[in-house]
Amino acid sequence: RLDVWVKNRTGPQLRFLHNETSASGDFVAFRLTGTTSNRDAVGAVVELTAGGRRRVQQVAAGSGYLAQSSSTVHFGLGADPAIESLEVRWPGGETESIAPPAGGGYYRVVQGSGKAQPIEGLPGVAFGAIPPESRNELPPTRLLLKTPLPLPGALLRKLGLQSDRDRAALVNLWAHWCEPCAEEIRAYAGQTDRLEASSIDWRPVSLDAPVDREAATTWMRAQFEAAGVAGSPTPVFLDDGALRMLEAVVEHVTGRTTELPIPANLVIDAAGNLQMLYLGPVFPDRFLSDAAAALDPSADPSRRSLYPGRWYYRSPRNYTVLGRRLAESGQLEAARFYARLASEE
Repeated sequence: RLDVWVKNRTGPQLRFLHNETSASGDFVAFRLTGTTSNRDAVGAVVELTAGGRRRVQQVAAGSGYLAQSSSTVHFGLGADPAIESLEVRWPGGETESIAPPAGGGYYRVVQGSGKAQPIEGLPGVAFGAIPPESRNELPPTRLLLKTPLPLPGALLRKLGLQSDRDRAALVNLWAHWCEPCAEEIRAYAGQTDRLEASSIDWRPVSLDAPVDREAATTWMRAQFEAAGVAGSPTPVFLDDGALRMLEAVVEHVTGRTTELPIPANLVIDAAGNLQMLYLGPVFPDRFLSDAAAALDPSADPSRRSLYPGRWYYRSPRNYTVLGRRLAESGQLEAARFYARLASEE
């Protein structure tokens, strides 16, 4: 059974992939050292025969773009660990027969020695329990979409957005048990006049389960009272179908398949296009500054960014993949919407 360590220059920088296959066989692994050829034996080919089957591995310094694999040559032996023959073709071209070692260990093969020497004392790794990742502990994400994403009418209706509206909307996703949501909602409760002046509707949308909706409504009222604002809007509650649509959209935009974190905020223009996405809290000052860049139709597209510099926009979207993802989750109306967009491209 082979476990894998993966190391990247970018995150996640180090990841352990644990092979949990119940039926594990035996193995043998070799580390080669060249003498007349290069010391790391890069380019050497190892041919092993066991159980009547011939297996071939090569020592490689790199594989693919900016990728480098281990120089250890690993062979799975299955249920029959008896090795019948072992040959190494060294980078210089000469072929050397090696006395077959026993399976189930690591060996070093030095060019010209004719034998495989066991490697003793390899360090083991002990792992403790890994706590589950909390959906509210994901790092905040702030995205201005390079190419705005049209949203299906089925989702817009679930979010309480009318098709004939003439204003952008900030859709705030929250739940009554979410502590960061409380601070965020209290901040917006006292800033409705600023949003109104910017022609933006603030739409609080709850992800609470049906059994918690009465508690969520009471909680929302309490946040407005804490902000010194009389009265509160009636929350919009999402059903499972709407949540599946939202998760598919966020996965498409971010390439991330984790559970939808909250609070989250979607900026949707009057035409029903997703323009900005915040995974994590965003407060009025930051949002209104970002919205000026995202929702100004006269802005130069190459300057339409939350970050300095010129950026390439209008890159194509893969509506086919998004539509398939929605169809798999049973959201057929939304799937047909993206299938139609894909056919029009």
